[in-house]
Amino acid sequence: MYKPLVVYKRDEIPEVTVFGAVSVWSGGRVVFSIGDDVLIYGRSLTKPYQMKPIAADLRDLPPRTRALTVASHNAEPMHLEGVSEIGNFALKLPEASPLMKPWLAKSKANHPCSGKHSAILRASRKHGWPEDTYLSQSHPYHEAYLRSLQLVLGSRWAPLRTAVDGCGLPTPSLHLSELAHLYEALSARRDDDWIWSAMTSHPEMVGGADRLDTEIMRLNNGAVVAKEGADGLLGLAFAVDGVSYGIAIKISHGHDPRASGAVAETLLRHYGFKAPTASAPHGQTLELSQDLRIV
Repeated sequence: MYKPLVVYKRDEIPEVTVFGAVSVWSGGRVVFSIGDDVLIYGRSLTKPYQMKPIAADLRDLPPRTRALTVASHNAEPMHLEGVSEIGNFALKLPEASPLMKPWLAKSKANHPCSGKHSAILRASRKHGWPEDTYLSQSHPYHEAYLRSLQLVLGSRWAPLRTAVDGCGLPTPSLHLSELAHLYEALSARRDDDWIWSAMTSHPEMVGGADRLDTEIMRLNNGAVVAKEGADGLLGLAFAVDGVSYGIAIKISHGHDPRASGAVAETLLRHYGFKAPTASAPHGQTLELSQDLRIV
């Protein structure tokens, strides 16, 4: 299912090989791929679409705070302030330490998904939806979320499986090409709502310090949307000469921003965009798969 994407060598001897899969969607089809069209869970890569059905309900929030609703944030002070600004709700989240500082105290607000959960509860209160059952797959919010996916993937689309995400919400299964399709549509339909502009105008709210998605968006000044997702997912969206593209990258063993960043750098530079320079650990060299050469 997965193919070698990145190899770390020491004195020409491979020490680490990172496997994964890539799908690039444009013009209604997959235009480039590596590995199989793996079936995975969308996890946090689908957060922009989790906000689409309630985007109008969040327009009264400042753009910086709206960006937090699609975030997998570090729980830096600016993120925690944003969670408070969305509202004081009974979050049904596991307590967590700040993402980049796991030795600090735990709280529900520290969870990377606290902005999203707060936004869902804010919208539920506006619509009169029950707040105590918002994690349920039968909740009106979740039904609206699935419709937002069907607007891109087709009215007959339905997930083969739905599991419980790390934050407690349902997460539908998607093929990697479907995730790439969803990201292509983020670019093609960027003017439909505030999601593109909020993410690209305030990338620091989407991830935070030392985060791959934040840095990619900063480097490209509003031209690229980037979003990390567990486990080992990265989504990219952009347009070249008016043609939209969506990229979904999956690292097989899970979260590995060094490896996914190396793959993203190659793909983004091919299409004329910037990316953080990939590097290998001390004493090693980094080599990318020949399959990453887009003809």
